[in-house]
Amino acid sequence: MPASGFPPLTPEAAETVQIERAGPVTTLVLNRPERLNAANTDMFARLTEALHEVDRDPDCAVVVLTGAGRAFSTGKDMKAPQDFAAVEGRTRRSRRVFQTVRLLRDLPQPVIAAVRGHAVGAGFALAAACDLRVVAPDASFDPVFTDIGMTPGDLGLSFHLPRLIGAGRAAHVLYTATPILAQQAVDWGLASEIAADPRGRAQELAADLAAKAPESLRQTKELLGAAATASSLHDHLLLEYRSQVICAETADHARAVRAFRSRRQ
Repeated sequence: MPASGFPPLTPEAAETVQIERAGPVTTLVLNRPERLNAANTDMFARLTEALHEVDRDPDCAVVVLTGAGRAFSTGKDMKAPQDFAAVEGRTRRSRRVFQTVRLLRDLPQPVIAAVRGHAVGAGFALAAACDLRVVAPDASFDPVFTDIGMTPGDLGLSFHLPRLIGAGRAAHVLYTATPILAQQAVDWGLASEIAADPRGRAQELAADLAAKAPESLRQTKELLGAAATASSLHDHLLLEYRSQVICAETADHARAVRAFRSRRQ
C-alpha cells in the first residue's frame, strides 16, 4: 500500500480527478459527473495524489478546484461499498481522508473553489477548506449531517465554517442543516462572487493572482492561515515581520519597487 495509506490507484481511479495545467494555473477537476462527483475512496486517493503533484510543481502559482458537470460534489458516495464494518476500519478510512483536506490547506499556493450546483457534506467541507470560492447562481452549500444522524465533524467543516461566516451563523446552519444558497454565501462572506461560469471566472481570477509575486502569495496564505489560530497578537506580529523580511529579499519585490518608482516619476 502506498505511503498515503490508500490502495494503489487503478486506471479507473486515476480518472476520478483530472489535472489541467494552463501556465501557472492548475485546475483539479472532481470527475464523477454521473454520480454528481460523489466522493469515494478512489476519488480521495486520486485527489491526495494530485495535491502532492501540485505541491511539488514549482511552476504552479494558483490552484482551482472544481467539479465536472452540474455539481461540485454531493459528498460521500452513499452507494459505494464499504470495505470495513468495524469502528477500527472506519477510523482507518477517516485518517486517510484527513490527510486530503490537510494537504489542501497546507498547499503553499492559494486554492480557489469554483462551485456549480450542490456542494453537500464532504463536498461543502472541501469547498470551505479552499482559500476563495466563486459560485454559480445555482450553487448550494448543504450541511446535511444532522438530517442523517451525523455530526458536521467532516473534513474540518466545523473548524472552517465558523471562521468564514461567524460562530452564530455557523451554529444555525449546522444545527438545522439549512443550505446556504449563492447570494447568501456572498452576503455572509463564504463566497467571493457569483458568476454564470464559475470555473472560467475562477481561472481568470487565478491567472490574475498568478501574475503577482509567488512568494508574496505564499506568505499571505501562511499569514491568513496562522491568524485563524493565533494565540496572541504579539506572536502574530512576529510572524508578519518574518514574512516581510522574506519577501523583502526576493527579486520580485525589487522589480516591483523599481516599477513603482518609474510610475511615480
